[in-house]
Amino acid sequence: MDFLIRTSRDGMRSFKEYDGNRGFGDWLALDGSNSAWGRTPVEVIGTAYYAKAADLMARISGALERNQDAQTYRALYHQARTAFQQAFVGADGKVLGNTQTVHALPLSFDLLDGEMNNKVVANLVRLIEENGDCLGTGVVGTPLLLHALSRHGRVDVAYRLLFQEKCPSWLFSVNQGATTMWERWDAYTIENGISSESMNSFNHYAFGSVGDWMYENIAGIAQANDSIAYEKIVVHPRPTEKLQWAKGRLDTVRGTITTDWKLDGDQFSLDVTIPPNAAATVVLPTNDPGSVSTHPGDLFQAV
Repeated sequence: MDFLIRTSRDGMRSFKEYDGNRGFGDWLALDGSNSAWGRTPVEVIGTAYYAKAADLMARISGALERNQDAQTYRALYHQARTAFQQAFVGADGKVLGNTQTVHALPLSFDLLDGEMNNKVVANLVRLIEENGDCLGTGVVGTPLLLHALSRHGRVDVAYRLLFQEKCPSWLFSVNQGATTMWERWDAYTIENGISSESMNSFNHYAFGSVGDWMYENIAGIAQANDSIAYEKIVVHPRPTEKLQWAKGRLDTVRGTITTDWKLDGDQFSLDVTIPPNAAATVVLPTNDPGSVSTHPGDLFQAV
């Protein structure tokens, strides 16, 4: 954090005049750029992650009861957050660079206020639809994209990306014979073979980050925002017409969490196991607003 503070300017990272390493951008994004760095400006990435790092440090300091440190890092977070808004976000909700990644970053790191979230979500969805319902993210944007959509009410678009079979997509790789995660979206095709003989790993984690989203949204296993070490759990499976059942298991420091759900017509059933000394808020999917709220805080807790 001391290094980040020394090499930032007014809350901004990777600014154009910085003479150090400004970063690799959204590495290997197929977003219309001829460069492996992608089109996403490095200052947008750097400033967003500076805010995220300061936010994490504030929360860590608070958990350790280092209150002065928590105040210091919280102030840094707000400084970077304000800098991001003023430098990169337009009144129409378009973010500098106009890529999927630049819109996913502020939605993921709580860098926006009020109605601006809705404008940025709308622009993100527009970019995805203009790209034929394909993602255009690289190593930076891919772990954030589906989370950003589902957390802001567009889990339907997230599922469209998950089940996409055109390149770039996860199922495109599967349909080309992939049994591992590849470094490049188009690392290999049945028709043309290996796309590049350099920097082309066939066992590379980055795009496998979709697994995190699948645990949280398909299995429905997540930790509450104010929780430490899975003391508070949120169980919120999100079924879709293409997916009628799922099972999930996560081993935590407190014990094992499991979910097992099935959708049969308009009937939804869910079995949940949570560890001792933990509380779970269960969110059930429903089209009836009078029966169960879709907001976690309005539902029952099982201890």
